[in-house]
Amino acid sequence: MKRSRRALELAPQLSEAHTARSFVLALRGRYEEAAQDFEQALQLNPNSFDALYLFARACFAWGRVDRSAELFARGGEVQPEDFQCPVLASQSLRMLGRAEEVGLALREGIRRVERRLELDPKDTRALSLGASALMDAGQSQRSN
Repeated sequence: MKRSRRALELAPQLSEAHTARSFVLALRGRYEEAAQDFEQALQLNPNSFDALYLFARACFAWGRVDRSAELFARGGEVQPEDFQCPVLASQSLRMLGRAEEVGLALREGIRRVERRLELDPKDTRALSLGASALMDAGQSQRSN
């Protein structure tokens, strides 16, 4: 906590400093404070993948599922090779009852996971999220 506060004191104009502070606050369950710093990070750099992704995860944990879906979608736009955002967005969208969008997010997530696994077949995060996405998409045979 002290280091993230110090980073913010030294470089308040950097999105990364606000993101670091926000992440620490979110991990401690201080979501309202975290949201303020995440919003500041995104004002400073609207295309910060780290701010979008971590803010989305914090919103999901906080119960702001609608906001998490928006942030995961934006993160996936900012970093088109990232497989995590569409897969995690599908979970948020499912909770919101947006079935058609769930299917789109899952298909995109699976496509990105497959591309990632071509580059690194042992990427455990891609393997795990990919298997989960395949199960959610009704493709349990492929998830093995």
